[in-house]
Amino acid sequence: MFFQLLKRTLNDLPSFQIPLFSLTLYVWVLKCVTFEYVRAHQERSAI
Repeated sequence: MFFQLLKRTLNDLPSFQIPLFSLTLYVWVLKCVTFEYVRAHQERSAI
């Protein structure tokens, strides 16, 4: 469902905006993953 919506949004975007959108999405995912990893690591260290 989410991916269909994302795909449709990408199709609607002008071609010059797609790289910018992809980069933003990539950075956001990377931030989330890093945050989760750090949080899990801190919880393990605390135990």
